Amino acid sequence: VWCCHRHRLSLRLWFSISARRAQKMTSQNKDDIMKNVPAFVTVREGLDAAGQPSIDTLRQLASRYCTVLSVREASEAGVDEERTILTESGVRFVNVGFAASNFDSRHVDACAAILNDASAAPVLFHCSTSNRVGAVLAVLHARSNINATVDEAIDVGRRAGLKTDGMIAAVRRVIESERSK
Repeated sequence: VWCCHRHRLSLRLWFSISARRAQKMTSQNKDDIMKNVPAFVTVREGLDAAGQPSIDTLRQLASRYCTVLSVREASEAGVDEERTILTESGVRFVNVGFAASNFDSRHVDACAAILNDASAAPVLFHCSTSNRVGAVLAVLHARSNINATVDEAIDVGRRAGLKTDGMIAAVRRVIESERSK
C-alpha cells in the first residue's frame, strides 16, 4: 500500500490546525498583505502560501505569523536577512530549501512536519514565486488522496503557485516514485 498509516495520521493533523491560533490575522490585515506579497493565497485556515515578501513586508508579517516556512535554497539572495529579521521578531523561521533538480520526498516530509505542527500556526509557506510551495502541496495532496490522479494533485499545486515545467516534472517524479513503493 502506497499511503502508509504514518502519512494518513500526519495529514489528518495537517488538515486540522488549531483555529484559535489561525485567527491571529484579521481579514483587513490579510487584504493589506495580499497587495504586498506576490502570489499570496490562503491554502486553509492557518496556512498562507506566497512568493517572496519584501523586507518591509517581512517586518509586518512578524506580528501576524508564528512560523515562516521557506523552501528557498540557503544560497538564494536574502534568505539570511529574512532569517535574522524574523527570528529577532520572535517568529520561528524554518528553511527547507530545494530546486526542481533535487526535489524529493524528504523535502515534502520536512515541510509536512512543520505544517502538521498545530503550535506552528499560523504559517506563511513561501519561496520566491510560490512555485516550490505548490510542488510540496501537490505531493501532500497526492499522499492524502490516494485515488487522486497525478494531474489532480498538480492542479492543487497550481492553485498554490506551481507553474514551471521543471517543477511540474519534479512533482510527477516524486508522486510516481512514492506510489511505486
